[in-house]
Amino acid sequence: MAAAFGMSFGVLARSADMGTVASIVMSATTFAGSAQFAAASVLAAGGGVAAAITAAVLLNARYAPIGVTAAHAFAGAPWRRLLALPGVGPYAAAHVMMLLGRYSRLVLDSWTRPKYARLNGGRPARDAAIERRFRRYGPYRGLAFWLFLTRDWVA
Repeated sequence: MAAAFGMSFGVLARSADMGTVASIVMSATTFAGSAQFAAASVLAAGGGVAAAITAAVLLNARYAPIGVTAAHAFAGAPWRRLLALPGVGPYAAAHVMMLLGRYSRLVLDSWTRPKYARLNGGRPARDAAIERRFRRYGPYRGLAFWLFLTRDWVA
């Protein structure tokens, strides 16, 4: 379904002369598919960028009252509220929290555990041991863990 949605948006964006970079940026930053289609449709019809952005913002703004009315169903810390959403597990929740500027959660998954072991002399470690090692970084332990894992990415 996502691939079909992406392809149909790509066709519409191309007909609106949006360009490849603009289409990719919009796909990465616009969380309502309807907003993407509205903006591309406005541009394809000859409307200006301001009108396209207004259409996208208004379509995204509809989620504010929905969020206000549904907020009571999600009690607790933001981490717990994310985990209450269908399809959101610890991995996705930790990444969303990082995007929101909260780096306290370590992302422990099928990539990070073996990568940690390789960087730790080939010795596998239990999740609790990894958590203990990065606890000293306090609210930034998830970020410290990520920087540790990706330190070999920069030459």
